[in-house]
Amino acid sequence: MARIKVDAYSSYFGGKSGSGTYQSIINRIPPHEVFFSLCLGNCGITRHIKPAKLNYLNDIDPQVIASWQNAVRDHDHYHLLNMDAEDVIRYLIAHKYDTAATFIYIDLPYLFSTRKGQRPVYRFESDEFKHIAVIKAARALKHTRVMFSHYPNDLYDELLAGWQTFDFPSTTRKGQVLERIYYNYELTDQLHDYSYIGEDFREREALSRVKKNFIRKLKRLDPQLRNAILQDLTSQKNALAAVPKKIGENLNGYSIDFIYVDEARHLVSSQKKEV
Repeated sequence: MARIKVDAYSSYFGGKSGSGTYQSIINRIPPHEVFFSLCLGNCGITRHIKPAKLNYLNDIDPQVIASWQNAVRDHDHYHLLNMDAEDVIRYLIAHKYDTAATFIYIDLPYLFSTRKGQRPVYRFESDEFKHIAVIKAARALKHTRVMFSHYPNDLYDELLAGWQTFDFPSTTRKGQVLERIYYNYELTDQLHDYSYIGEDFREREALSRVKKNFIRKLKRLDPQLRNAILQDLTSQKNALAAVPKKIGENLNGYSIDFIYVDEARHLVSSQKKEV
């Protein structure tokens, strides 16, 4: 499946598209079959990671969703949602996709107390109560792999105590900052996407050269020997890899594109599409 080639925005606050930012995050995302980006914006993770079999891109701002229509137009494995992030977790993921084959990336507008600038930059900002509500909803999931992005802060450290964390430098419009990701799973050598392995630019370039040299040598081998090596490598991978639960058993023949929730936060209706 092809990656998204069209940017929804040429520039967007907090898009995670800076060099070294999306790579550091993608290098800590496990294999999955269903991907959720709950605060889409101009999400660099969504645009750079290898697509999952099924991808839900959500934002509470309808203008953001409208801006992504063209980007996903030719990709039938992407589905746009215009919902509150908490509602996506409680009404869609918890009831239909709460399995180890689902991965959620949550990048809420950062708390004002952690920003260098105090001016609102999003049409829909998130106050402390919203952060708490989304974190609690995510923590209630039983099997889903979840990752939050934020600057290091006491609120997240307290509410996500016991989760894994990783800090890395990131370049923003305000200069270099320290980013932190929080995730509820143990890292292994199994990644969803190996395109950006390496802890920094220099190491990524060095490993890229190693891969290219190996492939070049492999192509020069006798075809039968090359196929034998590839077969052995595949067998070794299958023997060592922890195979995630197949999501297809739980889809019941449908994927939900849009869910409508009333003011009392009750499920009103949904539009379903066969997968």
